[in-house]
Amino acid sequence: MKKALLWIFIIIVVIFSIGYILTAIFAKSFIEKMIQKQIDVKTEISSVSLGLPLNLQINGLVLENLAKVEKIKIAPSIIGLLSGKTILNSITLIKPDITLERKKDGSFNIPLPKKENDTKLIIAGLIIKDGTITLFDNKVTQGSFSFAIKDIDIQIKKASPLPYPLKIKYKLSGAIPSRPAVKEATVSGEGLIDITNKNMQGNFNISGIDAVFFRPYFKRFIPKDDEIEGAYVDFNADLTAKDNDLLIKCQLAIKNIPSKKETTTAQTEQPPSLSLDFTPLDLFKNQQGETVVNFKIKTKLDKPRLSISYLKAEIFQDAIKNILQNPEKVKNIIKDISDRFKNKNTDLEGEFKSFRDKLKSVIEE
Repeated sequence: MKKALLWIFIIIVVIFSIGYILTAIFAKSFIEKMIQKQIDVKTEISSVSLGLPLNLQINGLVLENLAKVEKIKIAPSIIGLLSGKTILNSITLIKPDITLERKKDGSFNIPLPKKENDTKLIIAGLIIKDGTITLFDNKVTQGSFSFAIKDIDIQIKKASPLPYPLKIKYKLSGAIPSRPAVKEATVSGEGLIDITNKNMQGNFNISGIDAVFFRPYFKRFIPKDDEIEGAYVDFNADLTAKDNDLLIKCQLAIKNIPSKKETTTAQTEQPPSLSLDFTPLDLFKNQQGETVVNFKIKTKLDKPRLSISYLKAEIFQDAIKNILQNPEKVKNIIKDISDRFKNKNTDLEGEFKSFRDKLKSVIEE
């Protein structure tokens, strides 16, 4: 009996050793070519090795101009392999550094994998440790605006050992730095997704976004840099899905906005620069004086989509709601703006009068 166990152990060691050697020799080149063929991006790998009980480790993965990953650990499902299915128990990415670029047309430099067969890859768990994402946005400003999300930690794993119904839970965290001496924004989220029944309950939050640094994204709500020093933005989203119908309730709150500075006589001699193509910040102030934008996104859990026109309509609807709650305040705001242009620029006064009349008709209806 002891000799039999010893021989079994020797055979396992020999098989593993052969597999380790073959992996070290052939797997690196095979994986590089496979990835490059799928996404058409030059791929380089430092080394590939096997680990116990059964996992594949890829060291030093580099996708040209897209990503660098210090280490990737892939744990396949033995039961899945025996049943002929491609199932991975977990994928662990250690220190991934991803570079994204948003082009002028709004598209991103994210390559889509080629579909050569109908083989479905099932990933039961995903772990990301100490990740970084850097975004270069060429659409939001005339030049290129960039920022990073660092210290990204993500855990996605099965919520139950039972195979059915398949439920996974997620938890994520990260930080968004901005300017020196300004506190970093924090990213967090957690929830539960029922893949089988297409239900979900979760949240996603970003707290303490530096309004000055990220002003290009809030320019329709915040007109001037010198009026928002010290201001910050919080974003919260509650995600609920039932029978694949996903409802995302979002809130964007701009806080700690300083009072408007007194203008000098010299400054008031020139008409202030103001465009009518954005919604004034005051239209989103609630009765407590906080600037809050509420909107909802309705989509599908398995195939989420976002319509920009729908999103704009939701935001405008929230502005109208605030107007109806306090119409007199809005009338006074518009009257004050119009009075500032009187006898200085007839055309601008006419534009403001038209704008005021439109809002007045909305309020009175």
